[in-house]
Amino acid sequence: MGHRRFLDRDHRYRHNKRNFYRKLELREASKQLSGNEVLAQVSKINIIFGKKSDTKVGKKRNRDENKEKGKASCWKKRSIFFDLPYWAGNMLRHSLDVMHIEKNVCDNVLRTLLNIDGKTKDNVKSRLDLQEMKIRRTLHPKQRPSGKIYLLPACFTMANKEKDDFCRVIKNMKVPDGYASKISRCTNLKMKKILGLKSHDTHILMQQILPIAVRRTLPPNVSSIPIEFSGFFRDLCSKVGRMQDFKFLESQIALTLCHLERIFPPSFFDIMVHLPIYLASDAMLARPVQYRWMYPIESERKKVIKKEMPRRAPRLLECIHNEKFPDWLGKYVDHVGNDQVLKEVRSLARGPNTVARRFKGYIINGFRFRTKDRERDLKTQNNGVVVTTKTSSFASTSDRNPVIGDVDYYGVLTDIIESDYCGSKKVVLFKCDWVDVRTQGRGIKKDEFGLTLVNFKQLWHTGWNLYNEPYVLATQVQQAFYVPDPIDRDWHVVIRSKPRDLFEMGINDSLVDNDIYL
Repeated sequence: MGHRRFLDRDHRYRHNKRNFYRKLELREASKQLSGNEVLAQVSKINIIFGKKSDTKVGKKRNRDENKEKGKASCWKKRSIFFDLPYWAGNMLRHSLDVMHIEKNVCDNVLRTLLNIDGKTKDNVKSRLDLQEMKIRRTLHPKQRPSGKIYLLPACFTMANKEKDDFCRVIKNMKVPDGYASKISRCTNLKMKKILGLKSHDTHILMQQILPIAVRRTLPPNVSSIPIEFSGFFRDLCSKVGRMQDFKFLESQIALTLCHLERIFPPSFFDIMVHLPIYLASDAMLARPVQYRWMYPIESERKKVIKKEMPRRAPRLLECIHNEKFPDWLGKYVDHVGNDQVLKEVRSLARGPNTVARRFKGYIINGFRFRTKDRERDLKTQNNGVVVTTKTSSFASTSDRNPVIGDVDYYGVLTDIIESDYCGSKKVVLFKCDWVDVRTQGRGIKKDEFGLTLVNFKQLWHTGWNLYNEPYVLATQVQQAFYVPDPIDRDWHVVIRSKPRDLFEMGINDSLVDNDIYL
């Protein structure tokens, strides 16, 4: 505990004695020593490597000699790495492993929330600690007339119904192939336990699933804290990071740990829960986590239409453009001549063959996709599709000032069709059931924690007329999977997945910025 010392000097938590073990916090944050400073402190330590002496007198004499020579109390020996000529000048001599820290933190949170016997951090000894520290008197252990000790429920304690909802979110979850192992196998609904998670399972659980599971099972003022902790690890593990992002995370994690201190018992704060305070500063020195962790390592045609129909509303002009563009392109290519048009454009202008191929699965953009029917009896979910595209948004049919912006469309893959253009070009189309994202709260909404939820009973582009567009180019899609909400049965929480072996390399303009780490 004691993470208030990492906050700003004027932060209100430093003077909050009621929620933080009845003390003011006026200390400065611990200073990170340079290699030369450490070397100066350990240079006079006398350590004899090899076979140790059997006499305790020799050991005691050796310790006394080290104290007389000014040995700092926190050091026991001089690391052999200081024999390397560059070691004292290293800014980051020991890189903290995010994978193991994240796993231990996730295990602590899960075991405490589910109150797993022998694993929880909220037990009799923890309550006795509160009693000795004279804080949170309502949680002090009570002794019944029979002699048994009774522990009152804490704010994070879940009832059996809430534990059941929490575990069902994880048990009923389906993820894409290769995204994670079958986490549902580690969930025991009868015993309300989650055990046997691998490191990557806890990585997915901590960053993606935990916010969904706690948002409906804990009070909002309590659930927001694990969600905040989850967001820290998610942002820290981003594949593209800037210096200002890591500086913000460095200040944010101190506040998050203080929030945790207000609700969790002192025994919750072992060394693994403390180490995240240094992860953002590590990332500023050693670049993003992905390089250090231990995982296996269309405008011309619109101008013509607008010139021909200057008084038509922009929304109608866009519909006319979509309807007449194929015919216009064919006539334009024939008028220009073959010598001035690329072969691929000529093939597209002539239109596709009348015979097409159909698939049940397809791998593209680093994702494995399957149709909804193909996955009916499977335990994985690879049919979730998300497309982010610049779209013109109109307030009404008479709106003459459309707003162009990025819009996310969420759907479920129902068919995969490959069209052939004169044998020289093949185009793969995904047909999807698209959620109606036009109105907030109808087919899509955001909850108080910033999570996106969709309702597959509210669809659009489901007809066969020209204005319905159920198809999208396969090259445009990214993958997502949907986790059912345990309370609102028609709603699903969206989680956008990323291919594990693909890395975002940024854009060329960003290379000018020296503070971006790719």
